[in-house]
Amino acid sequence: MIREIVLDTNVLVAAFRSKRGASYELVRSLGQADWRLNVSVALALEYEDVLKRKDMIRAISEKAIDDFLDYLFSISNLVPFVLRQRPHLRDPDDERILRSGGSVQRDDRHPQ
Repeated sequence: MIREIVLDTNVLVAAFRSKRGASYELVRSLGQADWRLNVSVALALEYEDVLKRKDMIRAISEKAIDDFLDYLFSISNLVPFVLRQRPHLRDPDDERILRSGGSVQRDDRHPQ
């Protein structure tokens, strides 16, 4: 069974900064493991904005980030429409994560 996941942007940043952590292993296994990334348009734009910030990831070129994002989005489930709701989290930027995850169709026959 494929598990549906949503990644916060900091997981991608951590994966680019170090090959020794869990974030790197998780990102490296996308497309090969039993989970699929779900991304809304807003979250995709956030990924691009943060990863391309000056000095965010020094050793990686902008082209390499574009190539990575192209691959990431090609293996991801695009969440086509996300209803806007009032923010419920302390960090309003995390609302993109919550809304993307909440829009994924769950299979309740297999409780987590």
